[in-house]
Amino acid sequence: MRKPYFVKRLMCWYVKDANSKEIRLDPDKKKAFELWHELQAASCFKGKDATVGGLLAAFLGELEGTLSKDRFEALKYYARLFIKDYKTELITEIML
Repeated sequence: MRKPYFVKRLMCWYVKDANSKEIRLDPDKKKAFELWHELQAASCFKGKDATVGGLLAAFLGELEGTLSKDRFEALKYYARLFIKDYKTELITEIML
């Protein structure tokens, strides 16, 4: 994910994701960069920087379409409960 950039006509900070989709962050630079760091941390699912949120998102993405809709929704529900507290935690910290 690239660094955030300011769009003057909209008076807000934005960032583009891996699919070149623009994500609105915040008008305040400090808050925008904090949100950007959270997005980066939550999306990492490989290597030493893998986070719980990133790994669960990748896992759910792989399972989508292979399970029944009800079972998949139940799995997403429980994943959200777990992610609430551990979204940006590194996998290496939890596994120790």
